[in-house]
Amino acid sequence: MSQFIKIASNADDRFEFDALHADPVGSRRGSVIVVQEIFGIDDYVKADVERWSQNGFEVLAPSMYDRIETGFHAPPTMKRAHRQRWDPADLTADSQFRRQA
Repeated sequence: MSQFIKIASNADDRFEFDALHADPVGSRRGSVIVVQEIFGIDDYVKADVERWSQNGFEVLAPSMYDRIETGFHAPPTMKRAHRQRWDPADLTADSQFRRQA
């Protein structure tokens, strides 16, 4: 079963953001990072996390929009303005995160 945890960016501000995490079911086969689409952690991402977990993988899906809006989730008709507020430098640093104890 998945749950949200906190992870920290490698950016200078050490920004903490959510990530959906699931432990492997059965024997551990490896790890998978699920990168969200532009819609945030939606039902599709949640189902993907569960699917990988059920197949023996520890899974992490970082919530990459948390710098802009915590818990952001948008329908496929999401406005372009939200994507334009995303700083590419933050995206790079945030993808090099550390799990918080």
